[in-house]
Amino acid sequence: MKYRTLALLALAVSLAPITACSVLDPGDEIETPDAALTPDTSSDTADASTDTAEPEPTLVGLEISPADPVIEVNTALTLEVTALGSDGSELPTNDVVWSSSNEDVATVNEYAKIYGRGLGTATITATLEDVSASVSVRVKGKPVETVEVIPDDRTLQIGEQVELTVFLEDVNRSAIEDERDIEFVSSAPEVAVVSPAGVVTGVSAGNATITVTCEGKSDTAAIIVEATPTNVERVEVTPASDQLVRGDTVQLQAQVFDNNGQVMSDPDLTWTSSAPDVATVDANGRVEAVGEGSATIIASSGGKSDTAYIDVDFSVSALGLGAGHGCGLVQGIAFCWGQNDHGQVGQGTTGATAALGRASTGSPLDVISLGDAHSCATDGSQAWCWGKNDAGQLGDGTTTARAVPTQVTNASDLQGVSAGAQHTCGVTNSGQVWCWGKNDAGQLGDGTTTASTSPVRAPGSSFAKVFAGAQHTCALDTAGHAYCWGKNDRGQLGVNDTNDRNNPTQVLGGYEFVTLALGDAHTCGIGTDGSTACWGANDAGQLGDGTTTERHTPILISAPVSFSRLAAGHAHTCALGPGGDVYCWGQNGAGQLGLGSTTSRPQATKISSSADFTDVTAGGAGTCALDTSGKPWCWGAPSGVRVPTKVVGF
Repeated sequence: MKYRTLALLALAVSLAPITACSVLDPGDEIETPDAALTPDTSSDTADASTDTAEPEPTLVGLEISPADPVIEVNTALTLEVTALGSDGSELPTNDVVWSSSNEDVATVNEYAKIYGRGLGTATITATLEDVSASVSVRVKGKPVETVEVIPDDRTLQIGEQVELTVFLEDVNRSAIEDERDIEFVSSAPEVAVVSPAGVVTGVSAGNATITVTCEGKSDTAAIIVEATPTNVERVEVTPASDQLVRGDTVQLQAQVFDNNGQVMSDPDLTWTSSAPDVATVDANGRVEAVGEGSATIIASSGGKSDTAYIDVDFSVSALGLGAGHGCGLVQGIAFCWGQNDHGQVGQGTTGATAALGRASTGSPLDVISLGDAHSCATDGSQAWCWGKNDAGQLGDGTTTARAVPTQVTNASDLQGVSAGAQHTCGVTNSGQVWCWGKNDAGQLGDGTTTASTSPVRAPGSSFAKVFAGAQHTCALDTAGHAYCWGKNDRGQLGVNDTNDRNNPTQVLGGYEFVTLALGDAHTCGIGTDGSTACWGANDAGQLGDGTTTERHTPILISAPVSFSRLAAGHAHTCALGPGGDVYCWGQNGAGQLGLGSTTSRPQATKISSSADFTDVTAGGAGTCALDTSGKPWCWGAPSGVRVPTKVVGF
């Protein structure tokens, strides 16, 4: 409680004049008005009012407008700033301080007025107390008044280019140096095209106008494109090379380019062959392989040329022989010749005989085998057969003869195939043997004597190779053990009796073989030690043991050398020895031993020939062998020649 009034009263009393009559005696009381003694509460009331008043708002932010100012050089713009209080009110902005980040571009004064000094951008900042806000001001040049393009006309050749230069001026005819959006448009893009950077390219002969536009102002350039006098620059031939078999054709393509790099639509083009006896070429670039060797095919135009290299190979990689026909594989294609009364040469026709021709399967073949009057081959998975089919030996589910290769049904993964007289067998990559055709002696190995027009499986799953004779079949397992089944009237199964078998039965003797050869009624094999053993019929000396005694188990023959290949006909056997020599023994009535006579031989006898051989095959009463250049030589039936003679056409 304050007593300001009482204090003033006391002071007034002490200063009043004192007279003698007015001296106070001790004990006298001074009379004081009630007001003087009453406490002064007005101040207290004011103080209390001050203590409960609302606090003043504080600064929380600044806002500048416009937020994205754009001005021209040498012009000004005044910004507005708003100071935001904590209670949402606007606070005074008298003390705002302004600054520019780049005064070469824009300056700002204390009144928020910005002035464009130069092209570019600058950051303008307003600061009040410890709060700031900024905007980016862009200073641009003056609006475009005129556009000028240089050159304003140009003549181009096709493929030639020119870059247009654009000059911009403002209303004061001052050059505009800052970047502006410029658009280039061609009135005829098929004649001349223009890039976004103003590069014009001549496309074809004609006229085009290039219009250059900036901020609504424009100028044009007249472009004339002339066709350049064309000369041949180069010739390109595709394919650049190819390997063909005789009789193959291939269509070559040639493109002629002019000196502008354009393809000429109707060039004067000439085709020639360096070796017409190997490959011919017509006026349209169609090449036909007619002989063996190499040829260069040349396409010429306007003094320029290009070449394609053609290699014609007709070497045989595998050979098969039937009773009266033969086949060879050339680059995976079967070429056959000989008797064709059942279509066994596979050329789509039938007749007594057929010259060498193609039996096409559409898939590259790697194994071929011939029966008496049918042929079969495989590509390592699928098998195809053609020719006689009276017992279902083609495996297509019918007994209809086929004059073209026909795919065997329900058989896949076949890595090998072998044809007998009227049955066929194949072995899969997984070691299974499947057979089809005639089965009167159990030669299909399925436990029956019922013929089948589609493949049936013989027991066993570890076979590596299969071989078919006239009416019996043998297979080698992965260890080289021989198993045989089918006809056994002459002991050809090697099981020490003459009873037929309709299931695979192991050959006696414990031999391990690398290959076998099966004839009409005899069997021979080459052992892993290089020895040769034979068994079965021997009436013509076909076992090669020096006798004509029938053998019901394998007997080693006294061969002059170790053999690497074996082949068996009806009643004769031939083998390939070292150095490319061929040895034969057995029946020789048709000259099938190749010795120049018809005298049978009970022992292996070397054939005299100028050729060195790499393989030998036999069928019926004939024999064929491949020389080191892949050419087949044959003797015996059906030609009747008694010494090795090269097959015509290869």
